[in-house]
Formats: sequence, C-alpha cells, structure tokens
Amino acid sequence: MGMNAEVRAVGEGELAVQRVVQRYPLEPGSWVTLTPGTEGWRCAVDHTPPAGDTPAFGADALAHLLRYQQVPPVERFDLVRHVPTPEASGERPLDDDGRVVVVGERVVVAWSDLIRDIPYTAPITLAQLSAVNFLGVPDTHGLLVWTTPTGHEAPVAIVTRYLPRAVDGRQALLALLRQGVGVEPSETPSLTGRMGRIAAALHVALATRSTVLAEPVRPAEASDLFGWHRRVRDTVDRAALAAAEIEGSRADDLPGPGGPPDQQGTDIFRRFLASLTTYRADADLLARAAESGMPVMLQRVHGDLHVRRILRWAGGLTITGFGGEPRYDAPTLGPQPAARDLARLLQSLASIARDIDAGAGSTRCTAEWLPEARRRMLAAYRTEMTVANRPELLDERLVAAFEAEHAAREVIQEARTLGT
Repeated sequence: MGMNAEVRAVGEGELAVQRVVQRYPLEPGSWVTLTPGTEGWRCAVDHTPPAGDTPAFGADALAHLLRYQQVPPVERFDLVRHVPTPEASGERPLDDDGRVVVVGERVVVAWSDLIRDIPYTAPITLAQLSAVNFLGVPDTHGLLVWTTPTGHEAPVAIVTRYLPRAVDGRQALLALLRQGVGVEPSETPSLTGRMGRIAAALHVALATRSTVLAEPVRPAEASDLFGWHRRVRDTVDRAALAAAEIEGSRADDLPGPGGPPDQQGTDIFRRFLASLTTYRADADLLARAAESGMPVMLQRVHGDLHVRRILRWAGGLTITGFGGEPRYDAPTLGPQPAARDLARLLQSLASIARDIDAGAGSTRCTAEWLPEARRRMLAAYRTEMTVANRPELLDERLVAAFEAEHAAREVIQEARTLGT
C-alpha cells in the first residue's frame, strides 16, 4: 500500500467499507490527503493536531518543499520543479475555500478540488511551454502530481509566479466598455487584438518540437472529424431540448406577454432557439471538412481558453487556467484543432457585450462593438500565425462549428443552474 496511504473504515458494523486515503507530507503534522468518493478523489490539506485560530492552507509548506533539490520519495506522488521558487512566506487565500493561495505576495499555489481517473493535460502542457521558453504564461515553479490507479498523471497542486494587480480579461474589457464602446478599439493595439495574438503564440509554442514533445502536430483522421461532428450535433440538440423546455414552461406560467421582470430571467434560451438552424449548419461543417479530404492539423491546446483565462497586468498579458481541466468529456482532452480554443475565445466576447447592454438598457455593444472585436481578435490571430510561419495550424472552417458547441454548452449549463 505504501507509507503515504492509510485505510479508513466508512459505514456501520459489518457494512463498513474500507477506503484507501492517499497522503503526501508537507511538513511535520501537515499532509495533502486524497480521499476517494463517487466521482473521484477529494483533495484537502489536513493537520495533526488541527490548525489553531489562524488557518493553514499548506501553500507555504509546498512552496518551501520546491526549494529543495531532493525530498524523500512518496509512492505515487511526484514533486516536479520548473523555475526555482523564490523565498516567500505567509499565506493569503484568493478564494473562500483556500483553493488558490498567495504565498508572500510572490507565489501562487492552486490546489485541485477533485481528481478523476482520466487524462490530464496540464503536466505535459506546462512542461512543453517551459521547454520552448514561452513567455505568455506565469512562470511555473512546479507541480505536485499524483499518479492515478490507471496511470494518469493528475496535478494535485500547481505553483506559479504571483502577478501583482493582475485582472482577468473579462474585468479588463468590462472596465473599458463601461467608459464607452469606442474606448477598447482606440487602444493601440487593442486589448482584443492582443488577446488574439497571445492565443496564437500559445498554439505555436504547443506545436513546436521540443524535448517534451517530439511530434507535437499530426493530421486528423476522418474518423476524428466525424466523431467531433456527432458530439457537437448532440450537444446542440441537447441544448435545444433544454431551451425549449424552459421557454415552454415560462409560456405556461407567465400571465402576460413576457411576464413580470423577475420571471423573465435570461434570454439566452430564446436567442439560442432563434439561431438553432444556424448552429446545426455550423456543426455540419465538421462533417464537410472530413468529407473534403483536406488535412486538419491536431495539437495540444489550452482546452478552456476564454477571456477570463487571460490576465492583464503590468507586464502585459498572460494565459492561465491550465490546471482546471478536464472540465468536459474525456475525448476533448487529446490533440485538438487550434480552432477549438479560438472559437471558445471568440464566443466568450458575446457575454461581455450582453452584460454591458443589459446595464445600459441598449443593444449598442452587441451591435457595434462585438462584431469589430471579433474581427480584431481573429485578424491578430491570423497575423501572428503568419509571422510564425505556421498558418496551417488554424483551419477556419472549424471555428463556427466549435463556436456552436460552446454556445450550446452555455445553454446547458444555464439550464442546470436554473434547475438547482
């Protein structure tokens, strides 16, 4: 079983079930524990005896461990080092549950909440970006990785450089647009253009041969494209069903046209149903790409690249959020077209425009700013790919199809939220 594990009995009497709890020592009396559950393993930092009045989040101890060249081995755990960790102490959580903790205003430790026994992309992706010296991500100091029962390397914690006064791309765009729809495009270069450029640079870095990835790019098989087509169409159809059910229930319940404001809720379902024919046609572009026989290149991608994953700080823009996957189904974790990331990034601009319009009581941001913001982002992405001499990485035929998928996922998530 190994010295890092213990067996705990759960249940009563003869029906007790034994569960193997994985443990990694951080410092005397403090461990990271992985406790098995129905969905996977829950990650927590435990203390013996329990911590006193001042909460201890384990981040300080983990950052300290990374400064050692050698630490005692622990079965199924691996402490991976990238950039040396600076001297830092003192913990400040950035969220309510202490999953993201700043150490000494110099280091950030992001703890996983739930680990599943499926492939994770973060360990290899971050190693690749470090190997090719990609500067568009915060310095990665290291990772604590646990090997799952089937051999997948899952990040328990990711330790990166802290970026003072950083704001995510959504906050930055909202701040600009609240000053007027002409403020963001007047920046030279514009923020949306810079986002497109750094997204392209990320894809080029992930498609570059290195000691980590000897063959980072390969052509897709027709079966890959047909498989994505089926999944995207299924996602669009499930979203249409959810939207129709909610809109139907509203029509039955509301007393008059549109009903009172507190019953109207979001109009995301109405918009999706109005564009359903277009979304289905866009999804079918994947099947057409498969039938055309023209090559589609696959590579590692971010997997959940939206405007909140891009931080704006004093040093420029940087991309984060590599440790949060897998978020969706396992097939999205393998090599993907770069168009999937770009589609997610483009689609995420729409919610910003809707929020500005909702606050202003108009449709000006959606009608005027959004189309031009998308154009600027896409143009900057294309330019960066051309400068890097890697235009083959982007197949624009697929962007609309993956945008349809992301729009459908947004509807499904909103329906689940209303159902809870």
